[in-house]
Amino acid sequence: MTKICSFFPEFKSVIKLIIPNSKAEYFLLFLFIILYYPLGIYLSLNTDIIDEKYVFDLYFSFDNAVNMYYGVRGQETHPLSYTFYLPIRAIYLTLDYFSYNSKIFTLFVTFLCSALISYSNLFVFKYLKNIIKLNVKYCYSITLFYAFFSGNIILSFTPDSFTFTLFLLSMNAYIASYLITKNKILSYGYYLVSGVLIGGQTITNLPKVLIPVLFEKKLVKKNLSYFLKKISLLSLIFLIILILIPYKFNLYSFIANNVVRQRVFKVKDFSIFDSFISYFFGGNMLLPSLKIDNSPWKWITHQGIYLNFYNSTYQYIFVFSVLGLILWSINKNIKNKLLWILLLSWGIDIFLLIVFKLSLNESFIYGGHFIFVIPLIIGWLFYKLKNSFQKILNYILILYILILIFNNGCRIYQFIQLAEYICPNP
Repeated sequence: MTKICSFFPEFKSVIKLIIPNSKAEYFLLFLFIILYYPLGIYLSLNTDIIDEKYVFDLYFSFDNAVNMYYGVRGQETHPLSYTFYLPIRAIYLTLDYFSYNSKIFTLFVTFLCSALISYSNLFVFKYLKNIIKLNVKYCYSITLFYAFFSGNIILSFTPDSFTFTLFLLSMNAYIASYLITKNKILSYGYYLVSGVLIGGQTITNLPKVLIPVLFEKKLVKKNLSYFLKKISLLSLIFLIILILIPYKFNLYSFIANNVVRQRVFKVKDFSIFDSFISYFFGGNMLLPSLKIDNSPWKWITHQGIYLNFYNSTYQYIFVFSVLGLILWSINKNIKNKLLWILLLSWGIDIFLLIVFKLSLNESFIYGGHFIFVIPLIIGWLFYKLKNSFQKILNYILILYILILIFNNGCRIYQFIQLAEYICPNP
């Protein structure tokens, strides 16, 4: 019990890590909110694509209505989401009771999404500046590169679990890595709170919370008993809180429902290559062209906005060049334990995509589980390069930023047109 409660004395130091601690960080946070929120305002007031109550999966299979109005219940992969969304639903019910315009609630929700994604950007900046300790101008370049990712832009107005998860995972990566660099051992309490928040949102992200245990000071000193004890105790607690209690201690029901869910979401006749390049990895940076179509699965017959595969050479060149930078960084930092925390975390998502073939046709939406890893890996590449090569790479990043602004700007304009067509605000 004392080990679990040891989180509370360090709570103050964790808060200091989270909040902006300089004018530059406040400036970045507000800059990103100003960048993202106008899009949410426009879509909220001119369309119903965000807040349509009775039609699900209107774009890219996001479940906005479920999260905003009803709460997620009975989904094995989101055990505590219903509880987490209660405050948001309470605000909606209060505004509805007093007969306020429903768009007020939509504007509030989109602002919350913009703030969470902006804060995720800030955590990337903090990681680059305080952990990798890059020159601040490179920190700005990498952070701006990340800020214009299509995944961030879409999530900035999307009230789905992926938006909250991106915020929580990027925050956890920064805090855990920072404390490890200071040779501090993360308390049981920290793992417990992080695991409940992140695993409660999406159960498959729970192992990511425990990855830093592998790189703590005691384990590095070959203290295997410490590792087994910590993992076992935390796993038991998470089993009780996230699985047994929500399922009334019916573990068989949880496993059986997950098997059924895996069969429903598994897609066989779909190219893994196209899914990875155009949706999962590339699509979360450089958005492909869009189309209006009926959802090809889940027995949904209404029209929605979906992604095409890439159809331009420059898109493939962009994606493969970024992938090349990532592989180069891995090669340069192969013994870097902080890099391995990021890689193992991302590896869980790649494993689910390639091995289990889960949701290959909608893998774009899973960017909220990992896209923050991409700029951090590139940051570690900067760390290993000499000054002259850093300058060259920075110019390449500036070119990437211009490509992102052009491509994603065109795609968002197309998204607005399609949203106004299928979900006009009456």
